[in-house]
Amino acid sequence: MLYQVFYKNSGRYFYLFVGIKGLIRDGNSLRDALRVHTPDQISVSLSPEEVEGMKAFLDDPFEMNLSDFEIVYGLRLSVYGEIMTPSPCYIEIIKYAKENSIPVEALDLNEYDFSRAYTQHVKTFTLIRHSMRKKKIMKMDLKDTSAEDFVIKWNNEVNKIKGIGKVEKLRSEYVAESLLKENLKGKRHFAYIDLEFLDDTRNLLEKNGYTFEKVL
Repeated sequence: MLYQVFYKNSGRYFYLFVGIKGLIRDGNSLRDALRVHTPDQISVSLSPEEVEGMKAFLDDPFEMNLSDFEIVYGLRLSVYGEIMTPSPCYIEIIKYAKENSIPVEALDLNEYDFSRAYTQHVKTFTLIRHSMRKKKIMKMDLKDTSAEDFVIKWNNEVNKIKGIGKVEKLRSEYVAESLLKENLKGKRHFAYIDLEFLDDTRNLLEKNGYTFEKVL
């Protein structure tokens, strides 16, 4: 999904692409949108370390190890289209930035802050519950009807574990706040966020005078 996000009546706007991790079709749509809108400012819902990791992957591709949980997620998502790892959306936006010498702003928590939040909210018992919950989710019929519906329901189930849910909520709010700050720089801004961050991002931006118009 591509949104043109306007700031009040100033005529100022930026583009926000909301995608699903792993879906090739979303990566293709993102690539096309970048070529059409030719931004000179890019931000993405990855941590700074993940941004550097994606750059390294593009320079020298390597095999990525996936957990059983990630494999099942991919298999379930593949019902709605071809998938690959790393996420095509990450590949396309980092690739565009590299090819056009555009710095990439990371919107998600850095590893240190994430680890600190995880340690604070996720205790040993929470990890045990989370492990049991993941096994249950992998077998659960989510009654999803689309890729978007699947991702939302999948994440809702994962985040029912209180500590995990708190960490993910913190990440989502941080992404939204980071995007708001990035958009104040006044360039031709193009941002990519994963679908699970959309609600908090939209809520915060609309509270700050932005309106969303769906383009694609």
